Formats: sequence, structure tokens, C-alpha cells
Amino acid sequence: MYPKRKEEHGLSQENKKHESDLYLQLCRANREEELKWRLKSRQLWLQGGDKNSAFFHKQTTTRKIRNNVNSILDVEGNRQNTQDGIRKAPTEHYRDLLTETKEEEDYTELLQHLPTGISKEMNSNLNKEIDEEEIRISI
Repeated sequence: MYPKRKEEHGLSQENKKHESDLYLQLCRANREEELKWRLKSRQLWLQGGDKNSAFFHKQTTTRKIRNNVNSILDVEGNRQNTQDGIRKAPTEHYRDLLTETKEEEDYTELLQHLPTGISKEMNSNLNKEIDEEEIRISI
């Protein structure tokens, strides 16, 4: 029969609908990309206004550089620059920290400068034997 009648602007009603659907899909895709980069850049203060994803790329790259560890001091105080050294240093530190048996240190010099909270009388009262009468009174 007759070919589909074209609108004044050269697009049929079906093509206009198709164009509208494609535009909505494009908007959704742009929004999803913007949200992805906003989450990656951890810019929580930004409420998704700007569609400039280059900003988010820059923020993500900056964060990645800032979070990178280039060197670390090991247990002996030597600087480790290799990835293997950086990986092993914390493990050795915590292994030494948690497994090493240290001698008891004398803190008397340090403690003499602190005010005492318990007098000798209070201490002797705390250290005395508990009798049955005290137990009955406390119940």
C-alpha cells in the first residue's frame, strides 16, 4: 500500500519513538558510568551533578597513588623498597611482637612519679583474708 507517511521534519512517528528510547538508554548509561566513577573516587560530597567523568578518573588515580606504599622500615630498621620486602616486613614485625618473650621490665623509677591511688592501709585491707561474716553481710 502506501509507504509510511513522513512527518514534517523527515522522521516518522516510529523513528521518533525509537530515537527517544535510544536517548533514554544513553542517559541511563551516562548516569551509571558517573555513579561508578563517583564510588571509585569516594567523593561522597558530590551528589552526582557533573557529568565530567574525567574528574572522577583523576580522583581515582590520585587515590591509587596516595595509597601506594613505596618503602617500609623492617624490624632491624632497614628500609625495604622491593615489593617482597614490603610484604614481609609487617609479617616479621608482628611475628616478633607476638612470639617474643621479653624479660620483665622494672618500672619503679617511672611509677615513683605517679600519685598513689591506694594507701598502705587500704592495700592491707584489700589483701586480708575474707571471713564468713563478710560473705553473709554481702549477700
